[in-house]
Formats: sequence, C-alpha cells, structure tokens
Amino acid sequence: MLKENNYLVVQSMEQFTPEVILKVIRSHKANQLPRLKKLKDYYRGKNHTVLKRTFNDKNKPNNKIANNFCRLISDQITSLFIGKPIKYSSDDKQALLELQIVNEMNKEEHVNAVLAKSASIYGQAFEVMYMDKNSEIRFSVLPTEEVIPIYSAGLEYDEIIGAIRYYCIESLDDTTDDLNVIEVYDDTSVVTYHDIGGKLKFVDETVHYFGACPINVYQANDDGIGDFETVLSLVDAFDLGISDTANLFQYFSDSYLVLTNAMDSDPESFAQMAHDRILLLPEGGTAEFLAKQIDSSSLDSYMDRLKESIFKFSYAIDLSGEDSFGNDTSGTALRYRMMMLENICNNRQNLFSQAIECRNEKIFHILGIKGKHYNASAIKQIYTVNIPANLTEQATMAQQLTGIVSQETLLEMLSCVDDVQGELTRINNERQGMNSLVDPYQVQEVEVLDDEDQVPFA
Repeated sequence: MLKENNYLVVQSMEQFTPEVILKVIRSHKANQLPRLKKLKDYYRGKNHTVLKRTFNDKNKPNNKIANNFCRLISDQITSLFIGKPIKYSSDDKQALLELQIVNEMNKEEHVNAVLAKSASIYGQAFEVMYMDKNSEIRFSVLPTEEVIPIYSAGLEYDEIIGAIRYYCIESLDDTTDDLNVIEVYDDTSVVTYHDIGGKLKFVDETVHYFGACPINVYQANDDGIGDFETVLSLVDAFDLGISDTANLFQYFSDSYLVLTNAMDSDPESFAQMAHDRILLLPEGGTAEFLAKQIDSSSLDSYMDRLKESIFKFSYAIDLSGEDSFGNDTSGTALRYRMMMLENICNNRQNLFSQAIECRNEKIFHILGIKGKHYNASAIKQIYTVNIPANLTEQATMAQQLTGIVSQETLLEMLSCVDDVQGELTRINNERQGMNSLVDPYQVQEVEVLDDEDQVPFA
C-alpha cells in the first residue's frame, strides 16, 4: 500500500473505516513521507548526502558544500510554465465575469503559481475548496505531505473520489499534548477525526455541496515525480566532488614541512623558528613542504560532465555558461534549444487544465445552487509559455504572410497580442471610425425638391 505511488485506487469510499484510515496513514508515513520530505529538503538546499557525511578521522577536513541545482531546475521549469498567468475566455461574458469575481477573491494567479511550484517539487500538488463563513467560494493550497488522494477503480480511475488529509496542531502549552487531526473527504461531506493514542475519535461531519470531492489534484507529469527527482544522485556526486576539492585545498594549508639533514636540531628551536618565521638549518640541510598534487584538468572534466548530465536529464537549461546558446540568439535558435522544456510545459498545461476544469465545475455548481446557472465547459483556458520572443522576427514573418493567411492567423503569430478576438474588434472599430470621417474634398450631393415644393425666387 502506497509503496510505489502517492495515491490509492479503491472501489468506493465506504471501505474507509477508522481502522483502514489509520492503516493507510501508517503506510503513507512509512513509504511516501520520507520521499516527500527529502524532495523538500533538496529544494531548500539541504542536500542529504553531503551534509550528513562524516569521517572517522575527526582531524580530516570535511567541507559540506551543497549546490542548489534542484531549486534552479524547479524554478526554471515553473517560470516557463506559468510565469505568464493563465488567461480565461468565453463567449458567455456573464459566466466569465462570475468566474473572475471568484478568482480575484481567492488570488487565483498566486494560488496557481504555488500549485505549479509544489507540483514541480513533489510531482503532485493539492488544492482544497470550501465555503467560508460568508458562504463565499474559496480554494487554497494544501501541503503535499499531508494529502493522500483516492481514485475510483475501473475505467474512470483518473477521477478522484476522495482524499485523506492528516496533520498535527502543535501545542504551545507544555501541559497540553499535540493534536493529530484527520480529515476524510468524499463527494458529499468532510468527516473529521482526532487521533488519540492510536485510535480515531469522531469529531464532526460537514456537508460541502460541491457535488464532487473538493480536493483537486495538480500533476506535474503522468508519473507524478518531481522535476529534479531523477537527478538527485548526480547532484549528490557534484556536491561530493566540490566538497572533496575544498578538502584538498585545505590540505595544502596544513601541508607537512620536510626537513632534510636537520635531525640534530633542537625541537624547542623549531618552535622558536616557527614563531619568528625563520629557519636556521645546519650545513647541507634543506626544507620543503610536502603537498599532494591535484590533477586539475581531470577534476574539471569530471565536474563539467556531472553538471552537463544534471541539466541534460532534468531537461533544464544551463544559462550560466557562455556557450549556452552559442552565437545565435535568434528566436528560432532559442526555441530549438528549449524544445524539450516546451514539450514538458505543454504536457503540464494539459494536466493542469484538467484540474482547473474540475475547480471551475465546482465553482459553477455552487453558483447554480445560488440560482446562477452557467456552463463550466464554456470557459476556455489560455496558456502562454514564458519564453523570450523576438518580436522583430514575428513582425517580419507576419508582414510576409499578409494576403496569404487570414488576419486572425497573423495576430496569433504575434506574442505581444494576448487577446486575438479583442484585437480584431479594436481593428474593426478603428476602421469604422475612419470611414465615418467626412472627406472635406468630397462632392456633396444636393437634394432636388419636387416642382410643387420648390421655393420661387423673390
């Protein structure tokens, strides 16, 4: 149970008796929680292998240098994926307005960014929906370590039917124990328990009215793994290599002094000479430091290969190197180099759009209960990969295709145009405005009166 994946597949939520709930949580703590905490540590630069390394010889240098590749990889992919916020469009303007009101109340852009970062770190992110004390629709991010999603068995196993959330409320009073809280979500209600001495005590059951489980799952990929999870061993190797190099240089500062033909010298005189920084050697005596030689070229080559492999297998781009993009800085060259990242972002867009559709459906379900009936499927999501665009190239290409493709297609090619339909409307309005202007040199038509209506000359 939960050994391979951070989710459960069951026939129904009726199986979750208090005993089964405790069994599932124990399995999650044993099999998934250590993994999730490790990923969180590496994102924060607390790399386990190098920071926990010890030597039997306490006098031996033990530098612990953690290189935060994991944060760089995660932040880079997240920035490309959702650095530009998701936009929404719909022919049903009133439905779009209602959605915007709910989204603005919940700081939707920030919530989406946090969900994207969390999914990048852990492979999954979770969102809970609820009604506040004013009966307003709210949604917020849940810590990934606290949630166990539950899916239905069969063909619709990708549909979440429930979730278990467990967390601890720490006591600030020494006389009071910490409170372990367990919440079980299904398609109708939320049941709350307290874990007291390994036994569940029923606390409350609250109906949520969302029409489906109020937990939404945001996947980073189909495998549910973090963006840097597959390169942790390479990051560890790089950390150890850098740390060992620092140890070697520290050895240099503690090098042994070799004295030749100076056996008759008094040790006390050596101490005095060390203090005065002067060596008085007998005739024929020599002094030199014994230091280990470092093959710097082989070491540099080894570290470069490790660094290259980290970026290669995480699909991130090393932007620090001078030759990251060579001498070609055109938009085409940039997109070619970032093609794999774009593919990752496109796949993530598909997965995120499904979760946001679930969010929107639950929002409109509540609005329907309040008497505002709209079709959630009428809302379209617009994603824009946050890649620098060469507007000069885009404008030149659009100009060359003028008369060959439609104006709408031309506008879609320009990254500076966010709303193509809105831009077409503005262009049409401008044209109508220009046509309504009176040409001062245009010959005016004179109305000819009928004979009986003509006014005779005075």
